[in-house]
Amino acid sequence: MEDLLIKIFCDTGDFCIRLDKHLKSHILKESQKHQKKLCSSKMMELSEVMTIIIFFHLSSYRTFKHYYKEYVLKS
Repeated sequence: MEDLLIKIFCDTGDFCIRLDKHLKSHILKESQKHQKKLCSSKMMELSEVMTIIIFFHLSSYRTFKHYYKEYVLKS
């Protein structure tokens, strides 16, 4: 199970890097300045959030709240 988690994290990390490059090439210069301010204040990387959500959907938990409290916070 841990190997699957690591693979999901690596794949989402690679996806986020490609997505970021794609978005930067299509965003206006002024929007990029605003985006940098927003990005510097976030606590978790997008790939980390995506990994938690994907792993939730693969788990047997019925609610995200229980999954987060019982699995994510205790890991």
